[in-house]
Amino acid sequence: ARDLHDEVGQNLTFLLLRLNTATKKAPPDLTEDLDAVADAARAALEEIRTLSQQLRPGVLNDLGLKPALASLLNDAQHFGLATELEFRERLPPDAERDLVVYRVVQESLTNVVKHASASSVRVTVGRRDPHLVVEIADDGNGRSGPDGTGSSSMRERARLVGGTFRRDAVLGTGTRVTLGVPLSVSSDGEGPPTRPI
Repeated sequence: ARDLHDEVGQNLTFLLLRLNTATKKAPPDLTEDLDAVADAARAALEEIRTLSQQLRPGVLNDLGLKPALASLLNDAQHFGLATELEFRERLPPDAERDLVVYRVVQESLTNVVKHASASSVRVTVGRRDPHLVVEIADDGNGRSGPDGTGSSSMRERARLVGGTFRRDAVLGTGTRVTLGVPLSVSSDGEGPPTRPI
């Protein structure tokens, strides 16, 4: 599931972004062909998301969101990061919502380890009705710039469940990622039906 997300899913997201840019610049006689290619890439991305959902992380299925996030932070400690998890709410499980939160925190921590030169990272999970709000803040180099593949993928995950994604970087101070997702996402009677993630 992680390989599908990190490799195939991100590459397809990048392909879609570039196709959108190319379509805007293309002459009218090429627009229809480019739209068809974009539709095929979008369908492939949906299939990858479905597979990723079927290959949910065992710790998320078995223990729930809070222990799953604690496990991710524990893994980050192996790279010399001091970590903190503040989980302010007791929430009923929601399969799609929890998977989006898990994947965004996972990708954010990967970015911190690879790019931020940070010494610490803090994850805060709280409720701001009708949303669950997750913040991932580090004390790294705070480099800004256009979204890379990871940020684009996180933004798309949030969008597909009706959520929001924001990344704020302050040079020399650190980066804060803020994810807002509806409290109820899964189409199991607890929320509106959505596409698989």
